Amino acid sequence: MNRRIFILVLIGLILTFSSLLSRILDLFNDRSVIKAKLICQFDKNSELEKSISYGEKNLNIDLSESDKNVTFTEHKETGNQLFLSGEYNKAFNEFKKALIVKRNAPETSIYYYNSLINNDIIKNQNSFTVAVIVPGKYKQIDSKSMLQGFAQAQQELYEAGGINGKYLKIAIFIDNDKREKAQQIACYIAEDSNILAVTGHWTSDVSLAAVPIYNANKILYISPISTTIKLSGYGDYIYRTNITNKSGSANLANYMKTKLQKTKVAIFYVKGVSYSEEIRSEFKKALGVNIFNKTYKIAEFDYQHLFEDVESKADEVAQEFIAKAKNKGAEVILLATDNARAEVARQIIQANAANNNEKLEIIGDLANLYQSSTLDLKKDAEGLVLAVSWHNNIDRCEKSDCDSNGANQNCSDFPNKAVCLWGGDVNFKAAMCYDAMKVIIEAIKKIEAENKEIDRQQIAKELKNNFLKNNFSAKGALGEITFSSNGDRKLKPYLVKVEYKGNEAQHESGYDFVPIESSSSVN
Repeated sequence: MNRRIFILVLIGLILTFSSLLSRILDLFNDRSVIKAKLICQFDKNSELEKSISYGEKNLNIDLSESDKNVTFTEHKETGNQLFLSGEYNKAFNEFKKALIVKRNAPETSIYYYNSLINNDIIKNQNSFTVAVIVPGKYKQIDSKSMLQGFAQAQQELYEAGGINGKYLKIAIFIDNDKREKAQQIACYIAEDSNILAVTGHWTSDVSLAAVPIYNANKILYISPISTTIKLSGYGDYIYRTNITNKSGSANLANYMKTKLQKTKVAIFYVKGVSYSEEIRSEFKKALGVNIFNKTYKIAEFDYQHLFEDVESKADEVAQEFIAKAKNKGAEVILLATDNARAEVARQIIQANAANNNEKLEIIGDLANLYQSSTLDLKKDAEGLVLAVSWHNNIDRCEKSDCDSNGANQNCSDFPNKAVCLWGGDVNFKAAMCYDAMKVIIEAIKKIEAENKEIDRQQIAKELKNNFLKNNFSAKGALGEITFSSNGDRKLKPYLVKVEYKGNEAQHESGYDFVPIESSSSVN
C-alpha cells in the first residue's frame, strides 16, 4: 500500500513539474514574441524601401568602385526600369545583355531569373519567394560572394524546370551590416507573408540582432556566414550551414597540440566582440585549460585599440605586441580577429615575420584572414593556419567547356559549375550561401511531393521533422547537408595553411591556401 501511495505521489509530482515547466516555456515564448513586437515598432520609411530589390533597383553590388563598365550598367539599369514598369519580357532581355557584357554579376543574374519567373507567372506559372540579406556596397566583395551562391542555386533550379513548375524568386535586402537595419528588415519580412524563408546577414552580431524576430514570427532563417555559438539551439526556426566558433577553435587547438606540439600560446583577441571572445574562450576549453590543468600557458592580449591614433607607427606598435608575447614565453599566436580588424591582424603577421629566426607560429582565425589580401603578404604569411568551412581545392574543368547557360555537362559539381557561371573560382561564402538556399529548396520539394500547402511554418516543420531525423538531406557544395538537433550543421572544419606554390598557385602572389592534409610541410 505504501509503495502504491509513493508511486502515485511521484507521478503527481512529475505531472506538476511538467506543467510548471510548460508554463515557464510558454512564458519565455510569450516574452520573446513581445520583445520582437517591440523591436518592430518603428516607422517604415523610404530609406528601407531603397534597400530592397527584386529587379526594380540597382543595388550596385556587381561592380566595385573602380569598375566603371558603362555598357553593363546601361543594360542593367534599363532592365531595372522595365522591371519596375512590369515589362518583364523586355526586362530579362536587358539583364541578359548585361550578363553577356559581364558574366560575374550575381545581382543581375538574380534579376534576370526573377524577370523570367514574373513573365512565366503571367502565363499562369507559380513561384515561391526567399529573402536574402547581404551587407551591400559597404562590403561589396563579400556581398557579391554571397549572391554568387544564392544566384547559382536559383539558376540551377530554373534550368531544371523548377519544382513541379514552381520557380524560386529571390528578394535582395541590404542591411549595411548594421544591427538596427537588420532588425528593420526582419520586421519588414515578418509582415510580408509572400516571403517563405530567409537566409543571409554577414557578421554574427548583426545576425543575432535579427534572429529573435524570425524565431518569434516562425520564419525559417538559415545563417550561411555566422559562426557564433549563440545561434546554436536558439529556436525551432534557426539553422546555419557554416561551421561554429566551437568546432573551428577545437580544430585549431588540436593542431597546436598534435602537429605543432607546442604548449605556450599568446591569444590576440578583441574585447567586446562576441566572435573574437568566443574563439578565445572555445580555444582554451579545447585545450582543457583550467585551474587544475597547468599543461598549457596562456597569455592574452586585447588589441581592440591597438592602432588607434598611431597609424603612422603601426609597424612599431605591432612589433611591441610581438615582443610582449615573446616575453610571456609564447611559442604560438592565436589571432582571434574580427572582420573590422583583419588588416590589423595582417600587420601583426608582418611584424612577426620580420623577426626571421625568432618567428612564432600563427594560427587562426576561422574566416576573416581567409582572403586574397592575406596571400598578398606572400612569405610573411607563410605557415599561417586557418580553420574554414569549405576550401576550393578541385580539379578544374576548362572554362572553354562552359555552355551559354553557364553550365558544363562534364563537371557538374558546385565549384566547377561556379567557374562556368561566373568565369572564375568562388570562395566559402558563396558555398555556404549556396548550401543554405539548397536546404530551403529541398524542404519545399518535400512539401510539394507530399501535396501539402507551402507556407512558412510547413517549411520549418519539414526541416525539424525530416532533416533532423535524417529522413532526407540536401546536396550542397560539400555533398550531403545534415543538421544536429540544435540547428548547427554537421560539418567538420577544414584546416588550410599558407604555402608557396609558385606557378601552380591560383593566386598571383605565388602563394595559396593549401589543405593541411596535403600540405608538404606537415609531418
